[in-house]
Amino acid sequence: MGDVAVCGGDRALFQGLGRTGKQCDVLAVRKAFASVRFDDGQAVLCLAKDLHPIQRRPPPMF
Repeated sequence: MGDVAVCGGDRALFQGLGRTGKQCDVLAVRKAFASVRFDDGQAVLCLAKDLHPIQRRPPPMF
């Protein structure tokens, strides 16, 4: 489980079969699997290694 790079609440880029290249929200990660929800509302279970986290912008400093 040490190689999982995403956690619940992250925004990620899906690189698995079907919706390759689509952005999604990670709902939960359990061992090697993750449940994600795409922007159109469809939720799926996928492999966590198929997700690449998207860096969020840091909060403004002012």
